[in-house]
Amino acid sequence: MFEPFEPEACMPDGSFSIDPSKYKYWSSSGFFEITLGSGNFTFTQAKVIDIAWDILIGRGGQALVALISWRVFAKYVTTSMQVTPVTFATYRSIFLSQESSLIAVTRMTRDFIFRHDLHSKIAAGFMITTMAFTLAFPTFASAMTGYNGNVMAFVNTTDNNYAPFSSFSFAMFVIHDGSRIGKEDQYIITTESISSEPVLDREDWPTLSCDYYGDGGPENCYMLTNVIEYVRQYGFHGVTMENSTFAAHLLGPPVLNISAFHLPREVLMLISRGRLLENKDKSLMRWAYGNETYTSTDLMERGKCQAMLDYQWGFSFVQLCIMLIILLLWTMGLTIMWIRSHYVMNRRSSEEVAGINKAVFELADAMRSQLDLYAKEKGDDLSLFPESELRRRITKDLRGGSIAYDTPLLLDGEDGKANFKAFVMRQKQILVAFIVCIALSGTSIVWLSPIVVILFPLPLEWAITIYMGTTRKSRIMLFFWSFVILSVIPQIIILCTVGLPSRWA
Repeated sequence: MFEPFEPEACMPDGSFSIDPSKYKYWSSSGFFEITLGSGNFTFTQAKVIDIAWDILIGRGGQALVALISWRVFAKYVTTSMQVTPVTFATYRSIFLSQESSLIAVTRMTRDFIFRHDLHSKIAAGFMITTMAFTLAFPTFASAMTGYNGNVMAFVNTTDNNYAPFSSFSFAMFVIHDGSRIGKEDQYIITTESISSEPVLDREDWPTLSCDYYGDGGPENCYMLTNVIEYVRQYGFHGVTMENSTFAAHLLGPPVLNISAFHLPREVLMLISRGRLLENKDKSLMRWAYGNETYTSTDLMERGKCQAMLDYQWGFSFVQLCIMLIILLLWTMGLTIMWIRSHYVMNRRSSEEVAGINKAVFELADAMRSQLDLYAKEKGDDLSLFPESELRRRITKDLRGGSIAYDTPLLLDGEDGKANFKAFVMRQKQILVAFIVCIALSGTSIVWLSPIVVILFPLPLEWAITIYMGTTRKSRIMLFFWSFVILSVIPQIIILCTVGLPSRWA
């Protein structure tokens, strides 16, 4: 499941915790907080990144969403107009304006409810929702990102000095008579965390950096290895009266007096015959600094996160997930509309969709014919009407007007279910690719590190490929370049800025 970039004691809300996995990323309190931040930027650099995001992703993403949506809308409305007419305002918004605005959303909502609806009420509702989402896209894109000051964890030590938490270590054992092996008495055996700070994992165990060394490795790991070997053979607490060997030291009786703190499972597994079964008490867990030990309670009371001079830039985890879910639903909705309209057009042997030029002629012809008819009944000259009068006549007298297409006749005996099955079989590669893209994107959201973004945009790239490409070659090129621009380049930028996830490094 989801993990932070690298476990740290300072939580996204600025609090101190020795167990980062306990932080609730889905908490409502973190809705506007930058919970997925990274980097060490100056204020100017962070501001430039934020502005670039708002322009490139906010405005650019809005244009891309609008472009893809309106291409599919035009296909669907074309098939719907062969069954039921639409108003002049709806036709103009889909075929001429091809963009979302508050006025267009309001007018289409009014027309769908009170005048001419589409053939499917669900499709009409989806179109209105998509237009509202397109209108608000830059706001959503801007709201889920931001920058704030970096913080660093410090602990008020027993000598009343603040020490970086990264300089602390996990305490594993203590050799009470360490002077017998050339160390000081009460000598603490430590090991560092695999992360930059000695924090716990989600199961309240430390994650250690020491492997099982032989005679080499760092000093603390070398000592840890020898202590494990020693207690495996001679036991704890120095109760055995016999000669012993610790590393290169030959010792007379009794054996070394060694006791253990709370040990992680990988250390327990190295000690045979279950001698440490009583060591499951987590209250024995200790951290060491300057040969002094601290309990988890001590650290929580003494720990503090202090602001640094640089900044990080990132996302609100909750808002990012909401945006990804919305984009996923948008992609699925457009896919259903595209499949249905594509199937209906194939069945009716009609693939043509009006472009801007043809739409101008069609709309003008429909408006003139309906207004001329009404004007002749009233004995008025249509060419002398001012704009305000034309608007009033269309709104009041024609109730928004109506424009429709003739429905091509189907062949006798044509089986709709058989045709649909054949259509699905022809498009099976496209549908399978869509399912694979959804699965990969969902998997990356749930299981991979949040800095691995290369799979996130796959459904959007699929949509760009299918909705904008008309031939096999054009679709291959569209997918390649959309993958490079939306997946590869952002991934390279993030990895260069943040680095590899800690468990991969």
